[in-house]
Amino acid sequence: MSKLFFVAFLCLIISVFATTPDEIGCTDISQAEFDEKNANCIKCGEEGFGEEMVKRCRNKCFTDNFYQSCVDQLNGVYEEKDTPPVKE
Repeated sequence: MSKLFFVAFLCLIISVFATTPDEIGCTDISQAEFDEKNANCIKCGEEGFGEEMVKRCRNKCFTDNFYQSCVDQLNGVYEEKDTPPVKE
């Protein structure tokens, strides 16, 4: 289990160092804005969601709903949208 964790953590670290806006196709975003949004994605990955979370969070230059879900999760206001309402 520790080997699997190490590999996942290593992949996450590599993905952190290998990103600029141009590398993921975001040509209309400043480096400062990219760094801020990318840091949010990395935090989501570190929360136990892994490298796939980071990739999906960066999808479509952070304009995908997945990025907003990540930010909501970090802020503690995430609400599952696909679950049916609870009947009392």
